[in-house]
Amino acid sequence: MSTKTKPLVSVCVVAYNQEKYIRQSLLSIINQETNFEFEIIVSDDFSNDKTASIIYEIAQEYPGKVKAIFHEINIGAFENYITTHNAASGDYIAHLDGDDNWLPGKLSKQLNFLETNPQCSAVYTNAIVIDKNGNKIGIFNKKLPSIFDRSFLLKKGNFLNASSLFYRRSLIKKILPSSSEFIDYQIHLNCSQFGKSGYINEPLVSYRVHADGMASKSSLKVLKLYWVALEDVFKIDGATPAMKSAVTDFMGIVFCRAIIEKDLSTVKKWINIIHAETKIPKNYIITVGLLKSVAKIANSVKKRVLRGLNMPIIFASR
Repeated sequence: MSTKTKPLVSVCVVAYNQEKYIRQSLLSIINQETNFEFEIIVSDDFSNDKTASIIYEIAQEYPGKVKAIFHEINIGAFENYITTHNAASGDYIAHLDGDDNWLPGKLSKQLNFLETNPQCSAVYTNAIVIDKNGNKIGIFNKKLPSIFDRSFLLKKGNFLNASSLFYRRSLIKKILPSSSEFIDYQIHLNCSQFGKSGYINEPLVSYRVHADGMASKSSLKVLKLYWVALEDVFKIDGATPAMKSAVTDFMGIVFCRAIIEKDLSTVKKWINIIHAETKIPKNYIITVGLLKSVAKIANSVKKRVLRGLNMPIIFASR
């Protein structure tokens, strides 16, 4: 009969072509000091570099601690995420992207937070923002409330760091999207349906920014997935003030994309979609959306100037 202790926490790591970062990522988990058992589930999505061999090497070095999943075909980032989380056996689940890493104390502090705040379904942390070479370029967020509700999350937008997600496994079937593609904001919003969200203002994650990331390559896809996340909430909450704020903020992003890509036809399309699905007046969508786009452009310019001067930026500031 096995005497192995069931892990209290499962750490889920998704990896694809991250040979430069995956070792540091996994070691940042392994080196977490805790007084509880935790497992690491790392899933490689048929990488064509050395990512899989590095994962295999670490799994061999830490048997029983690291469970490696190697896909024989590329199943895509979204399906890989779902597969990895569904393999978790702990009472709590934490997520980490394979190019990010954790700072000391993260797991213990988040577990303690959820155990002392039963009204919260998930807890997140602030993060240090680094470039592809590991140089610090700023911080993810300004100071935020330690506990907030769904309305706050809708009004503020997607300001939560995906690699800081820590949630109760009892919710897994309710919060993992059923669609084949999604963005992390959808998971955060799903969590908010079943409790309040917790936030530790201490930066306990190193979040890596890539110039060639998914958002820059597939902005139209990301935009569509962002709307799907909001659409799901609207079906439950309706046109609340928070929802109107989220919708016009989304429209602000649409205006910004249209300016960058010089494609005003996209604006008209989204105005019609949003009005048809929410019944929010078109004039309101346009007016408030434009105001928010101006604020976004100004904020983006400010960040570029600070970056050019090698001054720290607040990555998710609004």
